[in-house]
Amino acid sequence: MKGWRVKETTAFRLFVALAAALLYASVGEVSGGDRVNVRGMGMARTSVAVSLGLDAVGINPANLALADDAVMTITVLPVGAYLASDFFTYELYSKYFKDRPPLLELPDADKQIILDSFQSPMGSSFAEATARLFGITLRVGPTSTVAFTVDYGLVGAAIIPREYARLLLYGNVAGSAFDIDGLAFKAYWARSYTLSYGELLPKPAFLKWLSGGVGVKLVQGYGYYEIERGTASLRTAGDGRLSGSVTWQARWTNANSVSDPMHNLFQDPTGYGLGFDIGISGGVDDYISFGISLTDIGWVKWTRDAEELSSDSIVTTNDTDVFKNARSLANSASAATKKGRAFTSYLPSMLRFGISAQVNKIAEREEFPGELLIAAEYLQGVGADSPLGEQPRLSLGLEYRPIQWLPIRTGFSVGGSSNSHLSLGLGFNFRSFDFDLATEDVFWLFSGQNFSTGSVGLGMRFRIPG
Repeated sequence: MKGWRVKETTAFRLFVALAAALLYASVGEVSGGDRVNVRGMGMARTSVAVSLGLDAVGINPANLALADDAVMTITVLPVGAYLASDFFTYELYSKYFKDRPPLLELPDADKQIILDSFQSPMGSSFAEATARLFGITLRVGPTSTVAFTVDYGLVGAAIIPREYARLLLYGNVAGSAFDIDGLAFKAYWARSYTLSYGELLPKPAFLKWLSGGVGVKLVQGYGYYEIERGTASLRTAGDGRLSGSVTWQARWTNANSVSDPMHNLFQDPTGYGLGFDIGISGGVDDYISFGISLTDIGWVKWTRDAEELSSDSIVTTNDTDVFKNARSLANSASAATKKGRAFTSYLPSMLRFGISAQVNKIAEREEFPGELLIAAEYLQGVGADSPLGEQPRLSLGLEYRPIQWLPIRTGFSVGGSSNSHLSLGLGFNFRSFDFDLATEDVFWLFSGQNFSTGSVGLGMRFRIPG
């Protein structure tokens, strides 16, 4: 199983990259539109009822019908990055993992500091980076707009049991016992081409207006690795003899056939998929509106250089090298690597429901200082397997414009892929040009190295007025 050793080494590096380099450097199945909606990021990702134009793509295509007076809008490479971990901070990475000796050689006091960072028996980490290579909207009728976007993204998530971290730190010394359950990991990078359409619909009597929209996306997948399940029950006797049971299920596409995405953006995909977005929006009055959408309904079928490994083994060895023991699990008699077998992964579908209110219009006071928009949203992941599945999230967002061209945004959210967040955003919105900057979690900017969650987004766009 020499080939598996390479794959597992790659997997281990991906773990480290997710928990360290990817999570703390500059920055499903791409969550199309969500991370490159910089306005929404500044409002704690409260966007299903208020996103307009290109911001509506991948979130609620019905809002395309609510475009402003622009005949055409073209985006200029908006980018968004997000990271979250409930146990791993940049301080831990820089102190114990960056250019440091192996974990087994750390002093016991430092090992305990790492273990104490786990808030529960299971730790989780998530990272995503997305760029919109191209985006355009075009008004095709008085009440309808079409949009086309090309999004490129990398996403990764891991669930790491505290017991697994203890094994890596202390190893299988004589008399040790480890019961590991729930280890999971998923990472991939892909490009999606999305064609969206929104138009006003006949409205019922109790609504001021109603719109609907759909989106169709072609997904090209370029790399995939997943550990579906990793469990182990290991015991080391006083004489150093290790025995136990191990279950390991993983699948991947051969990364050796894929070039570095930063050097070759248009290489041949290893998989293809199809996705759909649907949404509706409505107005109860001139100042209260709502939005409902279901996005990323679809799948990716990975066909090129696809491989799987399944192991359900009893392990007995006198070798005290824990890393070699981990690799040797693939060499057990019951392990089976299947080459050339295609497999399917599902897009991380999301259900959103939200409402918004234009407070300055409700006040009915001409002297109201500026414009104030308040929005609330509920998001629920649908169908995506852990660890990429989005947990329920509630968010509240505000956008205040003391003057028309200067929006100031903030918001608060609870739930989702990590703990609560306080967001902050700023824009410069003119008739023909927008620039927006935001972070989903403002606290990481002031926490020095002791941060475990952070995000940043920025984007520009040009509009051709009608």
